[in-house]
Amino acid sequence: MTTHTHHTPGSVSWSDLSTPDLAGAMSFYRELLGWEFTEPDPEMGGYANATRDGALVAGIMPIMAEGQPSAWTTYLATDDAERTLGQVTEHGGSVVSGPHDAADLGRMAYATDPTGASFGLWQAGTHTGFGLTEEPGSPGWFELWSQDHHQANNFYAALFGYDVEQVGDGDTFDYTVLQQGGQMIAGTTALPADAPDASSYWLPYFIVDDTDATAATATGLGGAVLRAPEDSPHGRLAVLKDPFGAQLAVIGMMDQPAGT
Repeated sequence: MTTHTHHTPGSVSWSDLSTPDLAGAMSFYRELLGWEFTEPDPEMGGYANATRDGALVAGIMPIMAEGQPSAWTTYLATDDAERTLGQVTEHGGSVVSGPHDAADLGRMAYATDPTGASFGLWQAGTHTGFGLTEEPGSPGWFELWSQDHHQANNFYAALFGYDVEQVGDGDTFDYTVLQQGGQMIAGTTALPADAPDASSYWLPYFIVDDTDATAATATGLGGAVLRAPEDSPHGRLAVLKDPFGAQLAVIGMMDQPAGT
């Protein structure tokens, strides 16, 4: 079990879901991952936190803009949102919005990397991010699927000083891991050539006890299985879609990055 009270700059500190059906999504993830939810806060646009065993594991909120897709957003920690957002543009990314305060919870901003993947920046206030990771029902890994993940690696390395480790031969298996101070932060890989959606995106992995049972539960609740359960060197994994279109991955307990 890994508990957290602080996230160093550059680490993945939070992930939240934008959905067109808050109650429906809460019901789905309650059954799928065993989450409980705080009451949606009307002063924060209906935002709610998901918890597992009393610890924060994710956020959920209604979609705010017409035409906005349902999706998970990955947030990278920063101790100065303004400075980091300025560096986003210096290194070829684009600012979407912010930074702006979320009451006393923290300061946030949204951006896209040079390959088009959206991500968030979080400067913690009273909300420090994940309270629990690497346990069933909590986050276990984050992965960038990119049109050009080597270009993306250069961007994120310039932004947060990551080291980039090549995993595999770089040809038939082209997967890289972003590291900081010897700690693994996230994986990056290329979008498949036959991907129906060519947009780059961040994919969260959540730990489960039984990947096959979780995939079956997802379909039973109106979701879909995008990548059937399969074994990897780091655990049995599957890629799912919730009933409202947001993608997520699930994986059995693992000791190493989830990429295969």
